Amino acid sequence: MINERQYLKDNLYDVFAAILEEEGCALQIIFEDQNGTRPPAPFLSIKFGPTVGQGATMNFTRVKLPVTDGVADTDADGVQTASQPFRRTMTCYGFGEAAQDVLETLRAQLQIDKWVDELKRRHLVIPQVMEAIPTYSEIDVVRETAGGFDFDLTYIRVIETVPGWIEDVELTPEYVLAENNSSVGG
Repeated sequence: MINERQYLKDNLYDVFAAILEEEGCALQIIFEDQNGTRPPAPFLSIKFGPTVGQGATMNFTRVKLPVTDGVADTDADGVQTASQPFRRTMTCYGFGEAAQDVLETLRAQLQIDKWVDELKRRHLVIPQVMEAIPTYSEIDVVRETAGGFDFDLTYIRVIETVPGWIEDVELTPEYVLAENNSSVGG
């Protein structure tokens, strides 16, 4: 799970860049909140939004033990995985006049089977893409054309843990009976 955000960034970047390349567009794509230098417009940026778990519980795998019925399990690593579907709200922004048409094209392409299948191959699904909304902002007293659209991104979060196991147990078959059992018969 530590690398989840990087996995999402890498795969979204690859798919978005492939769509733009196929459309003959060479706009730069960046991620918001990276504290880097803002490129000159036109460019696109992707912003991570809130995450919501889908469903109440995680699905756990069985822990493989190193010895089963006296035979060593060669696949045993003692790792247990827990998985749960998640939905994350994302936003794709476009800055500059030229980026507005690119936003509309990108938005439409994300719903085409070719790109839906490519995202699924990467274990990602974009079930919903919202309308592109133009926005305008003033930067250094110059009005900048900008816009964006939100989209939902769903994926399975997988967490691995090594819970350990009890290697040896000693049982002593010693029973302690109550000597004064006055509640019976009486």
